[in-house]
Amino acid sequence: MNEPLPETSEGIVYAEMQIPAKGTPKLTFDVGGQFPDNAIFAQIAPGTSLKISDVFSFFGVDVPNNFPDIELSTLSFFLWPG
Repeated sequence: MNEPLPETSEGIVYAEMQIPAKGTPKLTFDVGGQFPDNAIFAQIAPGTSLKISDVFSFFGVDVPNNFPDIELSTLSFFLWPG
């Protein structure tokens, strides 16, 4: 009944992060991590989009003149330190 725990274990964490976007609804990211692999991943939540000009604004940087109005609806990344 009181069996010892295995010497290794695995954990996965998920969360939703929202970033204020100027003039648009908050940008929602699905983020997470996996342990013991130390992996981190994130993606734009379904139905959400990211305007590059909002990224500039979030970091307090002026959008360059004649910069195209780019909007991303699919973006994801996965970091797995080696």
